[in-house]
Amino acid sequence: MTDRLAEIEAFIKIVDHKTLSAAARAQDCSPSAMSKLVQRLENRLGVRLMNRTSRALSLTREGEVFYEEGLKALRAVTEAESAVAANSGDVSGILRIGTSIQISQFYLAPLIPQFLALHPRLQVHFVLKAMPMHLVESQIDVAIYTGEPAVSSHVARRLAPVRYVLVAAPEYLKRAGTPQHPKELLHHQCLNYLPGQDVSWPFQIQGEHYVMSPSGNVCGSSGALLRVFATLGLGIARVPVAQVKAELQRGELTVLLEEFEDPSPEWLYAIYQSARNLSPRAVAFLKFVDSSFRASGSAADRN
Repeated sequence: MTDRLAEIEAFIKIVDHKTLSAAARAQDCSPSAMSKLVQRLENRLGVRLMNRTSRALSLTREGEVFYEEGLKALRAVTEAESAVAANSGDVSGILRIGTSIQISQFYLAPLIPQFLALHPRLQVHFVLKAMPMHLVESQIDVAIYTGEPAVSSHVARRLAPVRYVLVAAPEYLKRAGTPQHPKELLHHQCLNYLPGQDVSWPFQIQGEHYVMSPSGNVCGSSGALLRVFATLGLGIARVPVAQVKAELQRGELTVLLEEFEDPSPEWLYAIYQSARNLSPRAVAFLKFVDSSFRASGSAADRN
């Protein structure tokens, strides 16, 4: 069984890394060793899983089916092993968490003291980027972002719903007026993300889903920066309510158009590579954040 798992893992690594040499580096072995494992797998199955040329690798139809089923098999084995290891209390080493500045500040940072108290031999490294990063290239154990991952081989575990609200400073509303309907946002300065990112704002109007992409003369790739611009009176921003709780309490920002909020929440996801062993430290972290968010309600409510 051990040899069969090694063959399956070699095949999946090659598919995920797209080249034999990159997969071999990730496994810390030679390309020839990886190639032999896949050849042995194909001989045992009696089918060709990959078409190989000097420049590229592509999957056959049988290879596509085996890739999906192989992911399930590896996931079951590695999660079972990691769950036992995590429960043994031997959680140590470096846990690399990929996330954004806002998520780390408002959702994860408050949890870390208790997490480290449970696992004092563990080191936690935060790798911060606004958009989801490549888990393998960035050596990320677990990524925490809103929205499901684009890579199908990644596992995405829902953690908590995130409520978004429209906010503006009283200074801006006094100057530009308070919108009474989502369509009036077309005549306002709206602080939105850069083109190419998620720039749509969803609403519910008379029971119907309505989406618009408002614009203004200021945009950026950071939600934290858009929140700052909103407090400075530059326009209207759409942000998670957890991230503006303090500003709302101080009266620096006002919530707008609550009656038109989209009732379908966005979700905070834990994302990790299913094709490699899930370490005991990653299992311990996933279990901890799961229980923390469940115990304190949604991410929005807790903050």
